[in-house]
Amino acid sequence: MEIRTFRYGLFMILMIIIIIEVVLLVPLSPDYENYSSTLTLAPSEYNFVSMEPAYWLIVYIVQQFFNSQPFALYFIFSILTFMIASIAYDDSSPYPFFSILLFFLLLYPNHGLIQIRQGLACSIWLYSLKYVVNGDWKKYFLFVSLAVLFHYSSIILYFIYFIDSKKINKPVYLLMPLVAVLLSYIISLDFLDSVAKILPFPFNIKLMSYISSMEIEGQSSRVNRINVVNLVSVTMIALYYISLLMVSVSKVRKLKEYYIIHVKLLTFAILSFIALRNLPVLSFRLNVFFQCSIPVIVSFVISSIVREKELRVSLFALSLLYFSFLSWNIYIRHELFKIL
Repeated sequence: MEIRTFRYGLFMILMIIIIIEVVLLVPLSPDYENYSSTLTLAPSEYNFVSMEPAYWLIVYIVQQFFNSQPFALYFIFSILTFMIASIAYDDSSPYPFFSILLFFLLLYPNHGLIQIRQGLACSIWLYSLKYVVNGDWKKYFLFVSLAVLFHYSSIILYFIYFIDSKKINKPVYLLMPLVAVLLSYIISLDFLDSVAKILPFPFNIKLMSYISSMEIEGQSSRVNRINVVNLVSVTMIALYYISLLMVSVSKVRKLKEYYIIHVKLLTFAILSFIALRNLPVLSFRLNVFFQCSIPVIVSFVISSIVREKELRVSLFALSLLYFSFLSWNIYIRHELFKIL
């Protein structure tokens, strides 16, 4: 009971911090002006190609009931994103609160305060992974369809249902980072342009806009700059290989299928980040989805490596310190939020 009360207390503290962050950091978000401008539009001016129907529904609610305040828009997205992700991690992680903390440190600043549409779509999809494990394709497809209504790129998530959560072919997956490097030399802008021509509307328009931006603006735009070898990618690859080694020795049998799914999702994070390096904005978009596996995998790895409670707690603390540094490096040092 005391542990539950402690966790509940910490969770409420996180909720208060989220409210404070929305008030203090939202005006510093790189997408603040873009989202704020949508609140000035009449319903007849909503653009369903550039932004999705569920986003416009929330915009309409904010216009009608919250006097078109940008803080209300961000607050709704931030709270929903955090709450749904927390429920998802509670279902899939051997140490849910640790995974929630890790999500809060590493992913929430982007999901809840910058890419708010994709962040909420990602949380909805994370929740739907329970139906992959349960083999309920109707509910999985229903929740992914809901995610698509918040971000069109979620359409790629339908295929995740067909991933085998029972086993993993280690020799094949060990080679995946190398495959990603080879694919990066094949997937050029011309190749992606050919793909865009066969995609249905509005996905073809989205991909073509990304390609046009790259061709016109080049690396002068932040979203078109990518450094494949950086602290985040090195962390992902190191965690990926450690998690592969730990699959067969994991002691958490009850959640083993979630572990296998998340290891495979981390594979897609690495593939999308490296293989699509010629179109960084698309690489980043896809990577946002699959990086959500990190909080679950770290929890599984630590629980598999260490049995002694004291040492396990120490590793959790060190992990939180490391990912706090990583978060600072991403959001502060690289000025996604221009605080300093």
